Amino acid sequence: MGLYAVITADIIQSRKQVLPFERIEQTLASFAGEHLVKSFALSRGDEIQGVVSDLSVIVSLVRRLRYVMWPLALRVGMSIGEIEDDKLKKAGTSWDLSGEVFFSARDALDMAKKSRVSNTFFLCSDELLSTALNTSLSLLETIESGWTEKQWQAVHVYEREGTYEKAARVLGVTAPAVQQHCDKAGWNVVRVAEKELARLISLSLKI
Repeated sequence: MGLYAVITADIIQSRKQVLPFERIEQTLASFAGEHLVKSFALSRGDEIQGVVSDLSVIVSLVRRLRYVMWPLALRVGMSIGEIEDDKLKKAGTSWDLSGEVFFSARDALDMAKKSRVSNTFFLCSDELLSTALNTSLSLLETIESGWTEKQWQAVHVYEREGTYEKAARVLGVTAPAVQQHCDKAGWNVVRVAEKELARLISLSLKI
């Protein structure tokens, strides 16, 4: 048995729009492979699921998932628990698997569907960890919900490239413009919060 995180999401108001299934599948196939045991895969038309090996990255990974899926909006449920390694290796996608951690991620997604506060919930056997993460996730989502398209782009390209100058070359703008977008997005606050939440997960689970 190994300890893994399961992230299950659905596309908000999917029945009211024509979904670009081919683009979604291509995007998910190339997304965050270094952190995943089972890549994010689409099922039931509007649901996305993956299994994560590096538990400490789940908060930042959800933010990045929202970015690559933009302009489609997501509800997200997450959980951490044990999965049999042999079954994990044999499964084609995470949708071929079942167990307590998958049920908990589904319950967390249901919580997000019912909530008027947040579209992201975490649920596991550690009640204190769940409470701490859910409180933080609702605050982070409040910040990120106000990001413009340019701010989303600036944050993620800067995060990937490592400097404002490199990000500026990719985006075709000036370095001060990238920095301004990141500053207005409150990126430094979000980045520190994500790092501290990663530390909290590691300490709580002793990983």
